[in-house]
Amino acid sequence: MVGRYEIPDDGWAQVEDIVSAAQTIGRPRCDDRQVLNGIFWILCSGAKWRDLPERYGPWSTVYERFRQCAMMAPSTLSWGASSLGCVKTGNPPFFSGL
Repeated sequence: MVGRYEIPDDGWAQVEDIVSAAQTIGRPRCDDRQVLNGIFWILCSGAKWRDLPERYGPWSTVYERFRQCAMMAPSTLSWGASSLGCVKTGNPPFFSGL
């Protein structure tokens, strides 16, 4: 069962190749799906980064990945949040009323 604000399996299958680029050097990355679910949890709930539940990994890791995504493809994050029902027309995620 998919939790609230989390990407369902069919949705993850569509974005996995884009989000989870192959890594050849450095420390292994945190689970990309877990981190992306954490980003969407923050966008949908409007909570502070430090209030991120532990199941999504360290808040600082999720925040850093959010910053990277926001700089490279800001429209991707808004698409993801709206597809999860977090954003109503014209409102930023933290004012969605959910």
